[in-house]
Amino acid sequence: MTRRGTVSRKPAKTQHRKPTWPKRADAAKAARQANLSVSDLQEQLKRQTRELEEAREQQAAASEVLRVISGSMGEVSRVFEAMLANAVRLCGASYGALWLCERDAFRAAAFHGDLPPAYTQAPQWRVGTLYRPSSALPIAQVARTRKPVLISDIRADRTYREGHPLAVSVVEIGGIVALMAVPMLKENELVGVVVIYRKEAIAFTDRQVEVVQSFAAQAVIAIENARLVNELRESLQQQTATSDVLSTISSSPGDLQPVFEAMLANAVRVCDAQVGILWRREGDGFRPGAIHGVPPNLTGVVPTLWRPSPESMLAQMERTQEVAQVADARLTPAYLSGEAWPVAVTEQLGERSFLVVPMLREGELIGALQIFRKEVRPFSAKHVALVENFAKHRDRDREYAPAQ
Repeated sequence: MTRRGTVSRKPAKTQHRKPTWPKRADAAKAARQANLSVSDLQEQLKRQTRELEEAREQQAAASEVLRVISGSMGEVSRVFEAMLANAVRLCGASYGALWLCERDAFRAAAFHGDLPPAYTQAPQWRVGTLYRPSSALPIAQVARTRKPVLISDIRADRTYREGHPLAVSVVEIGGIVALMAVPMLKENELVGVVVIYRKEAIAFTDRQVEVVQSFAAQAVIAIENARLVNELRESLQQQTATSDVLSTISSSPGDLQPVFEAMLANAVRVCDAQVGILWRREGDGFRPGAIHGVPPNLTGVVPTLWRPSPESMLAQMERTQEVAQVADARLTPAYLSGEAWPVAVTEQLGERSFLVVPMLREGELIGALQIFRKEVRPFSAKHVALVENFAKHRDRDREYAPAQ
């Protein structure tokens, strides 16, 4: 008996073909992503290239300023000029300015860029001018906060809208629209302010602020370097001057005149002055023992015997036997009262500031050193100490004697 073959009850498998459109969509998406990635990469490459170029420019500018600092030998004006020029260029700005802090005021130290002549006629835009800004101005804000102040459009600032004269002149005459003010700090002590100006209402970037901050730090380094160099130079000058006087004393036994002249010449030179007179006391007056720096045609202006009025600084020094100095001779009572010699000092010799140092022998006044400057500039404590040191020099074998 033959067995019939069994037939499987499972349905036969049907071969289905997957649709092709999803693959095409994925391919198109991948292509778009690929294109987007290439575009992003290109943009990223451009940005990185630009940042690298900016970094190289900044490094080159910083190196240039450092070279100027190392070669300036204490002359900070060259450093300020190089710093401002590079800061203005790297920030895509038009002008730059640097002010140094002096108590509650600022002294203009350097400018860069061709500001309109009508604008630079204002006092605050002249190097050396002392300027006291109102509390609302950016420089004053920097002084209070010790932080950068950024203004993208001065025309929208309160100072301009309220008609502050400087803010109005900045825009209307100077053509300045945007500015950045950055503090110069030494251990949080305000040394000065750097200000960068633009003619366009374009905000400064964080990177540009960092650039100017780095230059401000270099300016502080330059100032400190100049201070150290100048102190060393002054110290050497003082040592040389003292040595010169002592050498003159030892080489001129019995003759005081060369000593007086050497002493006076060195005192005038080291104090950055122009004129000096050594007065020798004679009775109730003073007779010049040596004169330095007075033009030959004006030597007759110096009195052969001067009896100072009680209002004069020499009389004050005589009473107190202490150092006396005047910042501006035109403001002294002796000048205002018309006393002959004080008036001649200012009107004929052109001197404005002066210092009087007593020459004492065992507590007795025997004379005085008087040093004059043409500009209104008080003598520093170091200069006073130097002249006092000269006044104490005397021949070891004999004392200076009052004129007979």
